[in-house]
Amino acid sequence: LVGARILGLWVDSDFKGQGRLGLSRGVSDSATIVDGLVGVRASVELGSGFSLLGYADIGAGNSDLTWQVLGAVEYSFSNSVSGAIGYRYLGYDFGGHAPLDDLALYGPILGVTFRF
Repeated sequence: LVGARILGLWVDSDFKGQGRLGLSRGVSDSATIVDGLVGVRASVELGSGFSLLGYADIGAGNSDLTWQVLGAVEYSFSNSVSGAIGYRYLGYDFGGHAPLDDLALYGPILGVTFRF
């Protein structure tokens, strides 16, 4: 696989002071991160409509490094519709070039694929 990932970041923070002076301060920043990537996708048939699906990619561009891994169990309801449940991890290393230094998004996934 060859492609690109685009990520928009918007960070807004408000700090409210306490005490006699009651000073407040706000911080806002934003960035659009565009990275080229290469990856691989594999599927292994298990029988009875079930298969294992794996996906991994790595890239860079506006970030120093981005990478993703995904593993799922897929079930084909028909030739044109399948469903999957699995786990995904998406990581970024910005190297100080964005409002955040590092970002990790991960957790369970649930999806449906329509083929036509």
